[in-house]
Amino acid sequence: MDFSSIISNRALSCAVDTSIIYNLQACSLGKQILTVVQNPIVMAQIAADELKPGTQERIFLDDLVASKIIELTELTDPEYLIYEKLLQTLDDGESATIAVAVTRQLFPFIDEKKGRAQATALQTTLDPGWSLDLLTHPQVVASLGSPSDADIVYLALRDGRMRIPEQRLAAVLALIDMTRAVDCKSLPGYKTLFPKPIPSAGGS
Repeated sequence: MDFSSIISNRALSCAVDTSIIYNLQACSLGKQILTVVQNPIVMAQIAADELKPGTQERIFLDDLVASKIIELTELTDPEYLIYEKLLQTLDDGESATIAVAVTRQLFPFIDEKKGRAQATALQTTLDPGWSLDLLTHPQVVASLGSPSDADIVYLALRDGRMRIPEQRLAAVLALIDMTRAVDCKSLPGYKTLFPKPIPSAGGS
């Protein structure tokens, strides 16, 4: 399946939140994906520090940093002012990611609803990206081929609890197949898609 990606024709750098790291690690081919994607990727040190040492996600991130695939960055003074204001409604990682993206005109990559809303409000010229945009980047799909492209989306949904935009739900369901979609409880409208069976009267 050919998904468009927000960054497929752009050379701008991307600022990623911890939710993106969770999903890339969960999909099992995160390092390969970021190697294929040509956009430079940065992550605020504050966001990185949300990942506890020794966890799978932190080990994964540390490897990406050591491999120079992701660059960690400290907030500048102007960025820290934006960060402090955002803390009123968002967590540390999202606030830092948006502050860096807004100040440096980077693509913010955030899956959570509140964070995306704040990023959109502060940076009207660049819509925030999703984890899904990285997993379905045209160059990634071409590199991995089928069924790997479906497998990474499925694993990110199942194990990373990846969020996706509702308007792409039908395409994602077609990609991963409904028999596997039942395992992905983070899908929008999951309870409507897979309602619990009504128990028979009187039981067995």
